[in-house]
Amino acid sequence: MEQIVELMHLQFKQQREEMQAQEQRFRVHTEAQEQRFREQAERQQADMKAMLQLLANPPSSGRVVPPATTSVTATPTFAPFDSTSELWKNYWSRFLTFTRAHAVPDDRKAQVFLTNQSSTVYKLLSNLAA
Repeated sequence: MEQIVELMHLQFKQQREEMQAQEQRFRVHTEAQEQRFREQAERQQADMKAMLQLLANPPSSGRVVPPATTSVTATPTFAPFDSTSELWKNYWSRFLTFTRAHAVPDDRKAQVFLTNQSSTVYKLLSNLAA
């Protein structure tokens, strides 16, 4: 009987040590994931600031086109940003590729970007720019 109790204590001790090791691995994994999320949020915030700067001060193309002669060409739509399915970095890269592929002038990129966003993103950017 004493051997059984001793064996049970040994098993309990091993299980406790394994649980502690699992908890430690979980903590390390969680901390690493939180760090990646913080870094991603910082990059997204920097990108958003750059976009707001672009909206506030659009680059000048060096040419002036009077409003009466401005021709507006239809630009195909681009999917709005969805943080649940794509990282901002990847979305922004795709958007820049889209604007180059559709020859969107620099002075129209901000407008094309905004008109292709969800109302939530548009309101967020409007509030940030205000």
